[in-house]
Amino acid sequence: MSSNLILLPKQPQNLSEWRSAWMDTYRPQLDSFYRFSEDYDQLWHSIWAEYDRLKAAHLAISKSGFSWQSQIERHRDKTNKSREELYQPVKSEQWAYLPLSVQLDRYLDTRNQDRRHHWKATYENFSKFQGYYSASIETSHDSQHGAQSSSFRNSLSQTQCASYEILKQWWAAAYCHQELLAAVRSFLNPVEPLAQEMYGPESTKTQELLLLDKSYYHKICFHLFIQEFNPRMWEPFIGWTSLTLINKARSFASWVATAQCLSYNMLSPPEAGHERSYPSIVPFTNLQAANQGSRGNPRWLWDIQAQKTVVVAEFECCPAYACISHTWGRWRKMTSANVNGVDWLVPENELYDVRDLPKKLRLLPFRYLWLDLFCIPQDGSPAADEEIARQTAIFKGAAACLAWMHDVDTWQGMKIALEWLCKQYLSITENLNCPETQNGMLRRPDSTLSSDFVGLMHPHYGIADAHSLSPYESQTNERWEPSTWFSSLWTLQEAVLCPRLELWSKGWHRLEDETGTAVSLVSLTVFLHLAIQGKYGTDAIFDLNTNPMNPLDKLGPDSYFASEGRARKIAIPSVVRQLEEFLEMTRLDNALLSSSPTSIIFNANIRRCTGSRAPAIMSAIGVTDWYFDKLRDGGHRAQNQHEEKLIFGTYPLDFVREAFRKTGARFFETSFTIPKLRCERHLREKRPIGSMLPFASPKGWLYRNFGPPEVGRVEITEHPTVSEWVICEDATIRMRSAGVFDATTAIGTAKIWGSLLWFEEDTGIRDGVTDDFHGKLKELATGRKVYAIELYQDGFARHGILLCQWQELSCDVSPSFLMKVGMFWVLMDSVTTQWSSMSSVDWIVL
Repeated sequence: MSSNLILLPKQPQNLSEWRSAWMDTYRPQLDSFYRFSEDYDQLWHSIWAEYDRLKAAHLAISKSGFSWQSQIERHRDKTNKSREELYQPVKSEQWAYLPLSVQLDRYLDTRNQDRRHHWKATYENFSKFQGYYSASIETSHDSQHGAQSSSFRNSLSQTQCASYEILKQWWAAAYCHQELLAAVRSFLNPVEPLAQEMYGPESTKTQELLLLDKSYYHKICFHLFIQEFNPRMWEPFIGWTSLTLINKARSFASWVATAQCLSYNMLSPPEAGHERSYPSIVPFTNLQAANQGSRGNPRWLWDIQAQKTVVVAEFECCPAYACISHTWGRWRKMTSANVNGVDWLVPENELYDVRDLPKKLRLLPFRYLWLDLFCIPQDGSPAADEEIARQTAIFKGAAACLAWMHDVDTWQGMKIALEWLCKQYLSITENLNCPETQNGMLRRPDSTLSSDFVGLMHPHYGIADAHSLSPYESQTNERWEPSTWFSSLWTLQEAVLCPRLELWSKGWHRLEDETGTAVSLVSLTVFLHLAIQGKYGTDAIFDLNTNPMNPLDKLGPDSYFASEGRARKIAIPSVVRQLEEFLEMTRLDNALLSSSPTSIIFNANIRRCTGSRAPAIMSAIGVTDWYFDKLRDGGHRAQNQHEEKLIFGTYPLDFVREAFRKTGARFFETSFTIPKLRCERHLREKRPIGSMLPFASPKGWLYRNFGPPEVGRVEITEHPTVSEWVICEDATIRMRSAGVFDATTAIGTAKIWGSLLWFEEDTGIRDGVTDDFHGKLKELATGRKVYAIELYQDGFARHGILLCQWQELSCDVSPSFLMKVGMFWVLMDSVTTQWSSMSSVDWIVL
């Protein structure tokens, strides 16, 4: 909607008056509009048309201009160029991720954001949102907001609701000192009206007045607060940047809020029995998962009171139920048993007597349960196959999900380790006098920590045999292995489908904090990722703050843990080391905190499965079409799993191709390490190694794979040639065309800023940011022919893979054989995608 804009009651008569008007009137007027909106553009062109008129008039009477003109003209050129680079309006399908204040305006059909008095507007936006949200929750039609507010909550996406709940807890100072929020309220609602408007959101004075240096949690939540409610932080016509900022702020705030909540609940609990719930983890990428729309109910449930399996269709509606996730397949006996109340034979296992299971389940506080042994016929029948295909609906529809770990006897060691970690975490992230970290609130002295097992880790053999030992294990001659629940492929799927899954011991005791609140798997994972990686400096390849494969680091707050003088070396107790090993071995942070299906497929490499692996993971990544097609063709799982041709003996070709089709270019983003001589040998012998795939044989060297770098992508544009690549049965990729961004054979390539992740070396992955991408590529290639192939562009960052070609004796040999040896990203000049030339090739990537 355009406005009739009047610059001044009296137009400037010369350049000096124009300059004064620019400083005092024009720029504030421009700031009051969204950048590159219709109103903004109209005002912008009017201002500069006036400038050009006055400049021409000045030059007509004087040969020289003013010294300030060159600087202001550079500003004009830079702004015009940024419009070409940045202009990208928000699309309707992205409305679910709008800032909360913008969503409220959209709901009320108002457009009254006051960008001039942005702090005053921030406070008003938040207060108004609070009112509508609270009235909507209470469904109070007689409130001051009227009946209109009752549906406001329903207009919000899960992501938006999760963000507000984080801010609501922060505003109430539930997990920080009241002094911090008092400073915020005083700043936003000062005694002298508009006194704070001179300070920008990121200014040093703002940081000081709001006490943002006193608490990392406070700092991160305030950053989210201004992203949601400060009108100057939102630019709908620079959609990629704005959505990326709000997305990253929400995700990281959910992590930090979870760590803060756990620390306070462990060290400073309220009165006994007063549970304090944990924040919902906001996905780091706005990726629409293929399984989000899945609907349906389980066919069977276990009725604890009636002690029998019941048919859900016989109820008027599906009752509330809890899912139990456990692993038993590797310990299955050749025999089955009759269990009272179950209409089919139940396989026996070496872990427990299945006939006693109904009695054990009575300990749980639920009426109805979904448990595979009692709710899926274990005969490989079509009915069983159909129920397996409904795993997404079953787990997402559950009121609660429980991980039953029948090799965990007690959570005592775990709670001791968590208390210690929470104390260290708060001692680093809280600068105020914090009673939680100074008054000896740990329930056991540190000297006793080394004598306890953490619970989730055991000195067993098994999956650890397939891994190289960590330095810690090598020094202590101990082999630690996570609970067997974490080595099952089926439980990986269940954890992904229900990340708020609760952890229960062998005797049905739940892992809880000191308030009696369950510590869910995802809350535990987030805390360990922040507390251990941030505190001790260990670094995952996908880490948000330090990964050189992440071009968006500067879009969010600086890493607090890396600040000078904060970190310090301390003795780390054995139980804490065990948790560090647990996170490193399970890599759950990559599987649960990443949005890419490729991360889940990657994590499956370290999981076991006694049958076909694809059904055990397909629901978690939304790749089920191939399975339903097989069922429609009259086949079923038990009949065909030994007849299928599997890539690396792992997944059917149809499953892999569907996963690629639904995931897109990011399917090829996983990385690994490989010795240079081995790489050359495979190229020389033309032996497929699956270098492009996110999986390999479960016992292969690709156990050393890493998940894709998590970059907070909002929307990616894929190179058109990628969809034409063909995955072959021998794990190779056949390419007939590719977007070649760079090659070591290129001559005269201009310098460009980016990062390379090079897999091929004996000591590990080599990576780094460079201002000379082509020069660095030639250095790493060591004389060989390497191509930088484009996969997709996300904002300014163009991502791709590095392919090394085998040097044939004859240049006319076709096809050429290549291997993926790295990944890269480079910064482009614009968010508008202009691809390099599409080259016709005849390549087989091993």
